[in-house]
Parts: sequence; C-alpha cells; structure tokens
Amino acid sequence: MAETNVRDTLSEKERLRLERIDKLDENKRRKKFIFAAVTAVLILFFAAGTVFGGMYILRYEGTQELPAREIAYPALPADEAAVYESYLSLLADTKSFAGTKTDVSFDVSIPEDSILVNGQTAQQLIVYLLHIRSSVQDKLSACYDDQRHTGAYGEDFSPVVQPLHFGENDFASAEAVVNEENENDLRYVFTFDGCAYDAKEDAAASAVFSLAAAEKAVDSMKTLFEGVADIGNAQFVYDDFVLSAETDRLAQQLNAIRQTRICHVSLPLTFIGDYADFGTVTLQFDVQLDKVFRFTRVSFSFRDEVYYIEKGATDELKTSIVTDESPADVVVTWTSSDENVLAIDGNFYKGVSVSDKPVTVTGSYTYNGVTYTDSCQFFVRVPVEGIKVDTKEMTLAKGQSDTLTASFSPTDATIKTLYWFADDENVATVDENGNITAVGAGQTTVYCITLDGNYKSVCTVTVTA
Repeated sequence: MAETNVRDTLSEKERLRLERIDKLDENKRRKKFIFAAVTAVLILFFAAGTVFGGMYILRYEGTQELPAREIAYPALPADEAAVYESYLSLLADTKSFAGTKTDVSFDVSIPEDSILVNGQTAQQLIVYLLHIRSSVQDKLSACYDDQRHTGAYGEDFSPVVQPLHFGENDFASAEAVVNEENENDLRYVFTFDGCAYDAKEDAAASAVFSLAAAEKAVDSMKTLFEGVADIGNAQFVYDDFVLSAETDRLAQQLNAIRQTRICHVSLPLTFIGDYADFGTVTLQFDVQLDKVFRFTRVSFSFRDEVYYIEKGATDELKTSIVTDESPADVVVTWTSSDENVLAIDGNFYKGVSVSDKPVTVTGSYTYNGVTYTDSCQFFVRVPVEGIKVDTKEMTLAKGQSDTLTASFSPTDATIKTLYWFADDENVATVDENGNITAVGAGQTTVYCITLDGNYKSVCTVTVTA
C-alpha cells in the first residue's frame, strides 16, 4: 500500500497554518543557537578579562605625588622694631601706583551678644532693641561713607593710605604671627592703647584711628528714640585698637591691612509719654568698626609652570591676568624657544615633534605702559605608562649596599627622570641613583616615582644586624 502524506489530505488553509508553525519553530531554534553562541563568547571574554585584568592589578603599583619641595621662607623680624621697619618697607613698596590699586571697605556692627539692658523692664526692652539694631547699624554705616574707596590701577592712592602711617612710639606692642596652616601667610599685628582716645589725648595713635563711632552711635539712637525716651550722659570705654597687616611672606607684599576698633557704650534711657511704663534703664552695647585696605596688583602668569603634552596635541595657552581691563581687550604676545618642537599660532600651541628637552614659552602683556612677562615649559613627549623595579624584596646586612634599577614602560618614553625614597632612613637609605645602604636592623620600603605621570614601584628592604 502506497504511503500517504498526511499534509496532502489537508485543506489549503490548514496546510498554510502548519507551514507558519514550522517557521516559528525554526526561528526559535535559530534564536537558541545565537543566544548560546553569544553567551559562550561573553564567558570567554569575561574569563580572559579576569585573567589579564588580575595580572595587571598584581603588576600595577599605583601612583604617588612627589613630595612638595621645601620652601625657604624669609626669617621673621627679630623684635618689635624690626616688625615696624618691615611694615613700613612693605607699605612703601605698595605705592607702585601703575601696578597696584587700593580698595577700602568699612564695616560697622553692633554684635547682638553685646546688647544688655539693666532694669525692671529689661526683658521687654531687649526684643525691641534687637529689632532696631539693624537700623542703628545702617545709620552708623552711612556716617562712614566718605571713608570707603574704590580704587583704580594707576591712581595715586597716597591720601587713601595715609591713615596707615604711624610713629614707632605710637603702638603699645607689635608682633609677627605666622598662620599655622600656611606658613606663607604672615601678619604684622600692632596694638594701640585705647585709653589714648578715651582721654582725648592729642596723640598720633588717636589721629590714626579717628574714632568718633561711639558718639555717632549715640546720635543715631537719639533720632531713633525721639518721642520714646530721653538719653542721658553716655559713657565710653575703648578697647585697645588693633592694626593687622596681612602679607605674602615669599613675595614680600602687603595683601591687606585691617583696623579693628571696639568701644563699649553705656547709655541711660528714661522712657517718656506712652512708653513711660518702661521707666529708666541702662543700655549697654559694643560698637565695632573694621576698616580694611585691600591691595590688588596687576599680574600676568601661566596657570602652570610645566606642561606635558604629546605630539600633535593642541590647545589654547592658559594664563591668569588681573587688571580692570576687559578680557576682550587683552592682547598677549607669545614666543616659543623652539618652533620645530612646539609651534604657536595666535593663542594656541601645537606639539610638532617629540623632544627630551623642554621648550620655553614666554608671554608678554602690556598694561598702563608697563609690560608684564611670564614663562613656562612644555615637554612634547612619549608619555610614561609605568615603572617597575628589578627586585621586589631585598635582604642586606647592616653596612652592606646594593643597587635597584627600574624599567620604564614604554621603553621609548621620553622623560625618564626618576626619584628615589626610603620610608625609614634609620633602616636603609637610598641615593638618587637607586643605591641602597643598610643602616640598622629592621624593615623598610624603598620606592621610586617617575616625574612624568608619578608612577610608583616598591621594594621591601630587610636589614639584619
């Protein structure tokens, strides 16, 4: 009996439906195969990445910034006379009118915690007095508008800084104070006897500070309390006046001078009219004045001293310029010491060829008839990508020596400057060529750091007795 294909007995509609089912099954088989293949490839890549990545991590020792170079700061003034002479010298140097400007701010404040009221109605009054405190400060501040000043480069500001001059016998004490967190910040602090003004003595110190703050505070309050209270005779007690000169120790320049003055005011108030129930009280408060002279100098400088670039790299030359001139009006002239290595086009540079010698770029900027210049160095190089010492562990007897060598990666890296360090020089020392000398029993780490890239490689040195 001849075989019969079941599909031949099906209607056209049923046969088409079966063909569609067959195609769906075929697509499913194809997707399963593709999914399995992709999964296998991903597993292979993951395994290879884990192996090679792990090898890289085991080989990689990281980077470390080179220690900051030691700064030789100028010696501090030896005594009060030297502090005074140094202050006068810096003040005189500041008067380079073409390159310096002076801005003067004046701040008047009545510290909230200085306000006290003595009397039966003190608690009720303190809220009101705190409420009017800002008004009093504003009125006081307006009294000193003529002592504020916005400077300009090229201005002769001698009259503005005249209050900063005083005699050697005017101050009670003088000291040089170094900022513990930044040794370059040095302040000269002069203290003046507050009683000189309190006694209305015709002394130079009084003229320097020209204090009428307390009287003006009382005058302001008389206006504010008009119809509310009568003000009796005020008493004024002045703290010692302080002048603080903030300097840049390395540059030997004045950055700012601050005058601080505090007066304690005691004021009897007798309330009148609708406020008579408050009775008579004594109001106490402090008036603090801070007058600050800020000195700004024209400056022109590259943002970094050294730049490391690769052949073909290009970017804008970056500088910092301080003047009143609009950035759009700034014109800088650039020169390169070797255009064959580093070319300059307008305000842009381009690394032309690799060189193991630095190229010096100089910028010049003219303002108010004075030309300011600054230079930096460019290295066009094949960058260092790693460093590796030839020995990771070394054992030496006390007094014995050995030498570490290091290999750069890639071998054709341009800048092969290397610095050597020892963590504990009581155990072992190392010189600039990697020569190690055992000093005393113990264990320490000797390591090198590349100048280019700050790559680091380490050797553990054990010294036996």
